[in-house]
Amino acid sequence: MSSVYRDVLWGDIPIREPVLRELVQSAPVQRLRGIHQAGAGFYMLPSARPTTRFEHSLGVLYVLASMGAGHEERVAGLLHDVPHTAFSHTADIVFPNDEHNFHERFQHSVIMASQVPSILERHGVPLKAALEPDSYPLLEQPLPDLCADRLDYALRDMHATGHITADEARQFLSHLVPTPAGPVVDDTEAALWFALLFRKANDLLWTGPLEAGAYWALAGAIRRAYSIEAFSDADLFSTDDAAMRKLRSSADPEVQAYLSLLRPGINFYAVEDDGPSFKTHMKQRHVDPPVWEPHMARPLRLSALSDGYRQTMASFPPGGSVHYRLWSSSMPPLLRASASPGQAQRGSSQAGVER
Repeated sequence: MSSVYRDVLWGDIPIREPVLRELVQSAPVQRLRGIHQAGAGFYMLPSARPTTRFEHSLGVLYVLASMGAGHEERVAGLLHDVPHTAFSHTADIVFPNDEHNFHERFQHSVIMASQVPSILERHGVPLKAALEPDSYPLLEQPLPDLCADRLDYALRDMHATGHITADEARQFLSHLVPTPAGPVVDDTEAALWFALLFRKANDLLWTGPLEAGAYWALAGAIRRAYSIEAFSDADLFSTDDAAMRKLRSSADPEVQAYLSLLRPGINFYAVEDDGPSFKTHMKQRHVDPPVWEPHMARPLRLSALSDGYRQTMASFPPGGSVHYRLWSSSMPPLLRASASPGQAQRGSSQAGVER
């Protein structure tokens, strides 16, 4: 017996193993249906950024299966996003840290408070699969390497926004080769295709002024709501809709001023003169895929095989971040009043995280 999920990117995703079927139906995994992958960016482009973390988790499961990952690693892939808060990585701005991994601090507590441990025990799967996703080499790797998590979210975002077809995504998966050190690509041209696509996604979707402004605004609303006890940890660990209803129910003018900036048609633009602005920055991400063609004795980085891509990598901002002074012509008077020429508006924050 198997369950089949129809995915917009990968097509039919069969769930055959009893433990995976039970986990998919569990409350922690089902909650991910209510959390958008794009976080704050979803509210700016809801029709173009509809992906949920539930879809992404099933996609990661599919990518792992396509590479022949073992049963335990596939369980880890399905569960890797369970501790995510509402609005995805917005919490990393509300509670900033150098690693941009606020949700990972709660991997143990969220998992252990759920039915996941009992499901895994019943099926003989080590609890490690739920608690230590970073210990599975096909699932998670640090940048600039490839991994199933990074592969699915990049291909999924670029498919959702019309930059690639599902056939192109599946064709790229056919070039992945699993190794104990993580996935490698068996063709230099295929590796270059993905690396340039990832760069485009970074520039267009993940780190631009619109995304930076959206994260700044939503983080400002949440911080203010926390400070007046109109928002709690329980709201943060609910779903996007539930958390947004809580924020919108607040009568606080500052909370509402921030939220008024989270809608289609709002534009954030870089300020280059002494006009009013707020400061934020976005983490730049790039990949440098390991390539291992049949004639090669060992894998080599794409940048070692392609002069053009090596030059592309050199064009990334020093330090891995782009720093913004941003503003919006739609800035509400309450927030506008707190900015002055050449100075940062209150609520400035750090933004840009692994998706």
